[in-house]
Amino acid sequence: MVPYVRIAPNSLDLINHVLNAGAGGIVLPHVQNADQAESLVRMAKFPPKGDRSYPPMALLGPQTRTKPGQTVYDVWNEHAAVFCQIEDGEGVKNIDEIAAVSGVDALMVGAGDLRCSLGLAVGSQDGDEPVFLEALEKIQKAADANNLAVLGFAMTPEILRRRLERGWRALIIHSDGYGIFKSGVEGLESSLELANSLHLRDRDTVMNGIRQDGRVRGQVDCEGAVQADRKRVS
Repeated sequence: MVPYVRIAPNSLDLINHVLNAGAGGIVLPHVQNADQAESLVRMAKFPPKGDRSYPPMALLGPQTRTKPGQTVYDVWNEHAAVFCQIEDGEGVKNIDEIAAVSGVDALMVGAGDLRCSLGLAVGSQDGDEPVFLEALEKIQKAADANNLAVLGFAMTPEILRRRLERGWRALIIHSDGYGIFKSGVEGLESSLELANSLHLRDRDTVMNGIRQDGRVRGQVDCEGAVQADRKRVS
């Protein structure tokens, strides 16, 4: 598994830091034109291909071993992957020029922001709107024409199927944040269901000092419980 890092600003210092720390690639969000892509490539490559600075603590011992005729800079220039994240209408408009920049290895689709940029439903990673499908198709064609991979999020089986059918070659199917929230919601739902079924159906129960007079058909109605308790106190 090769780790890569999504950076916020197009900063030489930050790119040096994450690559020197061991990242195998960098992702620049909201790439909208070829100039931004070219700047990203130069920051990720050592001279003469770019402006990346010498990392003394990362070039110790066995890390400097290379094949005959190669320098460590040749190896690192080859293996520092550069991903341009396309998530704006402007980026889609200029996608052919972006994809043609030498040194760009992949195009990452930011579907959520892309949909917002196109004036589509917020909070969704997918859809069947013609303008959205046309944008995905344009990105895919530009990638294919330049032998680039397309990658992005596919957090549900249906989106995963659609992305694979479209030709995406790398997919993000989970994340730590998504897993934490999903687990938390499922745990809360399970606990509430168990509490309602075992303890709160037909009982005059007290939770956190509030009598559960606000039950609705055996289910806990927190707002109703608070109102009932206020009436009881008054």
